Amino acid sequence: MKTSPTDTPNPDMGKKTLIGRLTPIMLFVLIFLAIFIPLNTYFHFNYLKLPDPDYKPMQAVTIQTQVSAQDQMEMVFVPAGKFMMGSQPDDDEAYASEKPAHEVYLDAFWIDRSEVTNAQYALCVSSGECKPPTAFGVEKKNSNTYSWYYGNPEYDHFPVVYVDWEAAENYCEWAGRRLPTEAEWEKAARGTDQRWYPWGNKNVRGSLVNLADRGTGHAYSYNLVEDGYNDTSPAGSYPEGASPYGAYDMAGNVWEWVSDWYGRTYYSASPSENPNGPETGTLKVLRGGSYNNGNWAIRTTTRSYLGPLYAYGYVGFRCALSESDLQ
Repeated sequence: MKTSPTDTPNPDMGKKTLIGRLTPIMLFVLIFLAIFIPLNTYFHFNYLKLPDPDYKPMQAVTIQTQVSAQDQMEMVFVPAGKFMMGSQPDDDEAYASEKPAHEVYLDAFWIDRSEVTNAQYALCVSSGECKPPTAFGVEKKNSNTYSWYYGNPEYDHFPVVYVDWEAAENYCEWAGRRLPTEAEWEKAARGTDQRWYPWGNKNVRGSLVNLADRGTGHAYSYNLVEDGYNDTSPAGSYPEGASPYGAYDMAGNVWEWVSDWYGRTYYSASPSENPNGPETGTLKVLRGGSYNNGNWAIRTTTRSYLGPLYAYGYVGFRCALSESDLQ
């Protein structure tokens, strides 16, 4: 029996039929992903650019300042009282170390309005009381992208970096002050209304903070804003992003050393009055995030840590002073 060419089985027919059926489905999936992924990314991040309609800011305070005679640092006053420290239990976005939120009473204190600058730190070095910026035994005059940073007049008013915890503590003692406690730092940054950022809730804009923006090119960069810098920025460059008490750069620019040892579960056992952190430890707390961090790491509750002898180009500090020490 003869068969015509059309009767001969074609092994490719089944494949073509399957491909023909899958092609519209695959095309639909690709189109869906091409639309969904950018939109999801946009709305996930863009909602942080918008003011929070449910946010009720604390009553505005009168900014009080004084200037240190030792290094000419302007300081701002934080009154005594209670505030909520940490993140709420139902905040799924917060890190475990930020919980639980707990009420803390602090005595009145003063805190540097900005991070200590290269020029200010150089005064201590010139006095012989501080070592130059140093990392792992090597003196550092550069920053992340600026080849001549420390000692260059062009960057005198930028925050000093490559200072380890001991160097920061030493500077504050020389200046007649001390490193702030972690609780003092957080209250100075967020006030009493549990805000996410020094300026309020959400509303992240390039005019408020120096963070990892679209120009930095990191996977975690906040690509919806441009802040003008890919490295450190001059201290106090974003006055609109000041905290309720008038402190600048409490978010971004450089991470800041505080006095406390780091304890991941410390908040569960923290004293309710003037906490100073764990009695011992191996790591010191860093606060505030830096130019190298995205929007989540610069929140007022974010806690980081580092060994006290480590120094990097994204770590600096500011000092504090108890009100009682002035009396």
